[in-house]
Amino acid sequence: MVDYSDRLKEGMSDAGVSASALAAAMTLSYQAVKKVLDGKTRSFTAQNNSLAASILGINPDWLASGIGDKRPDRAPGIEPPLESNVLAVDDGDPMPENVVLIKEFRVHFSAGPGRSPTYDEITESQPVPYLRTWMAREQIPPSKARRFKVKGDSMAPTLFSGDIVLVNTAETSIIDGKVYAIRYQDDLRVKRLYKRLNGGLILHSDNPEHRPIDEELTPEQVAEHIGIIGRVRDKSGAGGL
Repeated sequence: MVDYSDRLKEGMSDAGVSASALAAAMTLSYQAVKKVLDGKTRSFTAQNNSLAASILGINPDWLASGIGDKRPDRAPGIEPPLESNVLAVDDGDPMPENVVLIKEFRVHFSAGPGRSPTYDEITESQPVPYLRTWMAREQIPPSKARRFKVKGDSMAPTLFSGDIVLVNTAETSIIDGKVYAIRYQDDLRVKRLYKRLNGGLILHSDNPEHRPIDEELTPEQVAEHIGIIGRVRDKSGAGGL
């Protein structure tokens, strides 16, 4: 017999969303989602059922009861018209459940060892919508997402001065060759990072005109001057256009 957990697993498999990613997108604990998947909790609440269905792109009635089509907005084998994929929202309109608004922030660093960052929301900036589905697939917890403005042209043509990057502040473990927002002394910088076996770092600038292209730091310099804010996962802006 197909039960709630089976339908939830099916929806997650179709969307390519893991249990931890779904929990982050729903702002629930991993254990809460795991209990539903294991059948220890019979189902989500009505509100969380609707939210999970919205994130996974499925019919909440189908998820709750198995009644109706899994995706009632399209007939088998027929793609929806282009217009149905476009949603225009005016200021003041309620946002769909499957959308997260991420605002722009300034970052500041406290004095002393560690220099933990603090974030100030830029109230005059326009927040940018992201799909919960996409954030769940990318395993970006909405509560850990921040947007920062890029200064300087050291990362052109990847990033131009004035572009805004989406940073996952939960992702601070360095993967060689990926782009990160970092504390560089008391400034915010965006660089491509490479780890050294001795604990040092190479800060790489994508702009071939920038000097130095590679800045190699000793472990002592990293400990004193560098802090990983998070990995850059998206960008927006008109730089280079």
